Formats: sequence, C-alpha cells, structure tokens
Amino acid sequence: MKKKKKIIIVCLISFFAVLSGVGFGVLYVNGYNGLGAVYAIQPGDFYDKVPYDDYIGTAADVIPDNLRIYDITNYGAAIAADAAQNAKAINAAIESCSDNGGGIVLVNGGAYSSGTVYLKSNVTLFVKTGSALVASHSFADFKNAFIKAENADNAVITGGGKISGEGEYFLKAPKETHRFEPIAVSDIRTLNSEYRARLRFGKWGRLSNMVLFDNCQNVYVHDIIIENSMAWTLTARQCGGVLFENLVINNNRHAANTDGIDIVGSDGVVVRHTFISTADDGIVLKNPKADDMREMKNIRIYDCKIMTCTNAFKIGSETYGDISDVIVEDIEAFTDGIFPGSVAGISIESMDGARVTDITIRNFSMSGVTCPLFIRLGNRNRYGKKSYKGEISGITIENVTAREAELPSIISGVAKNKNTALYVKNVTLTNFDIEYRESPENVILRSKIPEYKKAYPENWRFGDVPAYGLWARHAEDLTLNSFNVTPRSANTRKCTVFDDVI
Repeated sequence: MKKKKKIIIVCLISFFAVLSGVGFGVLYVNGYNGLGAVYAIQPGDFYDKVPYDDYIGTAADVIPDNLRIYDITNYGAAIAADAAQNAKAINAAIESCSDNGGGIVLVNGGAYSSGTVYLKSNVTLFVKTGSALVASHSFADFKNAFIKAENADNAVITGGGKISGEGEYFLKAPKETHRFEPIAVSDIRTLNSEYRARLRFGKWGRLSNMVLFDNCQNVYVHDIIIENSMAWTLTARQCGGVLFENLVINNNRHAANTDGIDIVGSDGVVVRHTFISTADDGIVLKNPKADDMREMKNIRIYDCKIMTCTNAFKIGSETYGDISDVIVEDIEAFTDGIFPGSVAGISIESMDGARVTDITIRNFSMSGVTCPLFIRLGNRNRYGKKSYKGEISGITIENVTAREAELPSIISGVAKNKNTALYVKNVTLTNFDIEYRESPENVILRSKIPEYKKAYPENWRFGDVPAYGLWARHAEDLTLNSFNVTPRSANTRKCTVFDDVI
C-alpha cells in the first residue's frame, strides 16, 4: 500500500512538473520569443484616412549631398536576411558613421526586419520613401526599444519612409470586437467598460519603447512615418533641445500603452505639424523621479492633429519633478469610426508632488471626445517623498470647441483632512463652446463624491457629477469667460456646480 502511494505521489509530481514546464514554455513562447498566438488586425484597429501627404514633405527622401553615406546593404543588410543579421549590419553602419564624424546611414530598397538599432551621435538614420525598418517578431532581439539613442548628440531620423513596430505580435487579443456605433443610452459606467473591453494588452516581455532618445542633446525627428507600435511610440527622456515635426504616427487604435509622443523629464522641446492616431495618450508630458531628472520647461506644441482613444494632450500622471512654461496651440482632437471616443481632450494632472505651473492652451478643437477638460491635483505620492506637496496653478485655456461630448469637464484638488485641502489655483477658461451628443442618458448621482486621493487620475473615476458643463472642487481663483455648454435634451443637471471653490 505504501509503495502504491509512493508511485501515485511520484506520478502526481511528474504530472505537475510537466504542466509547469508546459506553462513556462507557453509563457516563454508568448513572451520573450514572441512566437505565440498572433491576433489578426481587425476592422477599426487602424484609422483608414491618414493624411500622409499633408505631413510628409515631397522632398523628404532627397538625400543631402554634403554628408557621407553609409548604406546598410554594404554592411550585410538584406531584405531576405533575418532580423539578427540585419540588426548587426545596421548597427555596424551606424558605428562606422559615428566613428568617422557622422553622416547618413541609408535604409533603401525595401523593408528590413531588425532587432534593436542603436543610434549614435552625429548620425542621421535615413529611411527612404518606399523603404522601412520593421521590428522583429522575436522579443529576444530587443533591449528595451526598437530604435534607441543613448547619450547621443545631434541624432536625426528622417527620409520619408517607415518604421514599423509590428504591434500585433506583442499584444494579446481584445475581449470583444470593436464597436462602430455609439451606445443608445449614454452611461459613464458603460463608456468605461466598452473602452476597456476592446483594448489589446501587452504580452509578458513586451518592449517599453519603440523609438527612444535617452539623455540626448539636439534631437531631430522629421518627415518619417512611425506605425503599428507595440509600446510608447516616440519618446524623449531626459533630453535637451528636441524637435519633432512633419510626422505621421499611425498605431493600432486598440493597443494599450501605445502613447504617440512622450516627453519625459526633458526641456527645450518643440512638437509641431504632426498627425497621431493611436490607442493611448496622443502627446503626453511626464516627469517621474529619476537620478538624472531635471525640471521640465520651455515646451511648445503646435499644429497637431490627434486621434486617440485616451487623452489627446496630457500632463501626467507621473509627476514628481516640476513642469512649467508649456504652450499648446492649434490642436485638433477627434475620434472617427470607432466608439467610445477619447477619454479627454485636455488632461492636466499632478499626482506625485510636482509643481505644474504656467500652462497655456489655446485654439483646441475636439470631436467625439468624451470629456473636454480634466484637471486633477491628487496625492498619489508614488515615490513616498512629497505627501500633499503638489501644485497646479497658472492655467490658461482659451478658444476650445467640442462636439459630440459625453461627459462634463472636471477640475479637482484634493482634501488633506476635514478642514484643509490642496487647491487647484488660478485657472482661467475663456471661450468654451461645447455640445453634447444627443441621446438619452443614465445619470446616477451620489450624495457625496469620494476624494480618490491616491487613485489613478481619470475623469471616469469620479462617476457622475452634479454638473453637465463643469464640476469644480477644491479650487481657488477659478475664472470662466464665455463658458457655453449645450447639454442633451434629456439633461436634468445644472451647467456648473462648485464645491469648496474660493
């Protein structure tokens, strides 16, 4: 009998070991190797009206004749070669170019599969029109990013061609197929669940960045198409002197964490004349805690068109270091062909102790954007060093139009206790013209709205608020000039409701 029990135990151990091995194998295959199930592109994933010709110049692929050219094919790159071989060849060309004082590394003649490409100082990565760098499908071919420049000066990406991230190889399937028509009855809870049910979340081991400039000076990216990202698309981290212009970013509109442009801990940044279609935030400023962090200032964003399912322009949520002197002008945010629309058109947040000050936004139009404006000062205090130390002040927003809105705008500070609060200060809103999408609505009001001090900041978090136009709480010196909102005909709420506004 004992012998029989021993055999059974051994068999069970072997069985579970096999299961563990299979499980680990599946995890490994679906993770670092990236060879697991690939979920096909679905209708609605990509925007089908991208205006490439409006953003990529006709002379984008004209190679400057005053720079030495390093053709990747001379170093062993080939269309038919595997990603590892091409990555080795491309990086050899870049090394040679940088070692000889700089010049152009030319990608021409078709699509080249590759792992991580390391951009160096004084190198222009020139992807010619009709050609592309295409991300490998194997996670093992990458280190953090597809294209990465670290501690580089005067690095450039241009040429009129494409950089493709092959996002579907790095993402899971969505729970539900996409919705193309609005819900019959507008309901904040349904809007949230409908949005999340259609997201493709990342597989374990996915990259953090597609194109990353890390601690670089004088960065220039222009006249290039970046598409189908598997992560943050174009990032400047701890950089100084950055110009992104004449770009098209065209991502899967249901791929989670695929921000269009992330400005992280950087200053002296200009983003202009750029088209972005993506699932996550369009253009976002963040300043998380870092050993080499700096105050973010002198940020200019002009003439951009953004299609997103999250926030078109956002400051936050990672906000340990200060952010100031930001001007955003002439922005069009929209959602076309899928539902729900984007979470917010303008989102300004300080959650981890940062001072977010001197922000000017003007001439911002929206269509199909769920919430026009969300300003949130909270006390998440992610790094445990700045409890109740954040600030949002000096915010000027003017000339905003929004059509097909679903939810009211929100401005909220945070209570410290029963008697004191951190106030959002000195906000001026001028010339707002907002119209709701016409439909029945399900509004459930509570007697008291929680503070959500540490919760992730999102307008949905507060649930229904008692105003259809603007709900403000814990705010000081809030000025409204010509703030006009047309509600649904079913509306029963007031236009503005203020709670602890002084």
